Amino acid sequence: MTIFKGKTGRSTRRVAALLQERYGIAVGHSSVAVAARLAGLKARKRPRKPLLTDAHKQRRLRFVHKFRLQNWRRVLFSDEKTFELFAHPRNQYIWTATAAEVPAQPTVKHPPKLHVWGGISYFGKTELYIFTGNMNAVFYKSILKTRLRTDAARIFGRRAWTFQQDGDPKHTSRRVQRWLEKNVRFIGKNDWPANSPDLNPIENLWAYLQARVYARNPRTLAGLQRIIEEEWEAYPIERIRRLVDSMPRRFAAVLYNLGGSTSY
Repeated sequence: MTIFKGKTGRSTRRVAALLQERYGIAVGHSSVAVAARLAGLKARKRPRKPLLTDAHKQRRLRFVHKFRLQNWRRVLFSDEKTFELFAHPRNQYIWTATAAEVPAQPTVKHPPKLHVWGGISYFGKTELYIFTGNMNAVFYKSILKTRLRTDAARIFGRRAWTFQQDGDPKHTSRRVQRWLEKNVRFIGKNDWPANSPDLNPIENLWAYLQARVYARNPRTLAGLQRIIEEEWEAYPIERIRRLVDSMPRRFAAVLYNLGGSTSY
């Protein structure tokens, strides 16, 4: 596999130049693109994944082995997400005859933002907690006290359940850990592996939600909040259940990749 960085057109030109240089074959870059499509190839962007050290990989493998029998339908996956005003969907393409016809995409240096905390499980999702300020351990603990047990009781009823959070320092602070130890069953800070968004299915929901929210182009913070809440409520439980039930496949992918990043 040869990797060519840059836009698709630029890449096919480099392939054409390489064929000319190495083999003396003169072919236009458009013919290279046609041949690639006929061969079933398609230009794809390389996904961005966290850099994993050997220590990260080993910890991911230990996590998979330790929790291989976990009933993930009884887990409440949680995380925070930031949404900005005047943001745009990623990978947006405009088809035009010339580059000059492509409209500019305005950007804002320091756009207003909203932060949200939420959780999902096989049996439902929490209400969103939306805020504007910076989060610290005290604030995070207040969110848990306000939302976690109330939402979990509604979602799980009398079922036993387990809380999941990542290893963010706010999450693993002493005051938060003490509160969790007294109030809920949770996956410990020494178990959940660092740099592992691919093991948290709520990350897939956030990516979808962000694209939906930005596509609606909110112009005010009030509008941004309303759209976030609408899209969160509209996300169907069937899709959440498929995300949760993907955990065994995520584990298998981690094992197959010897602890490395997965396509999730």
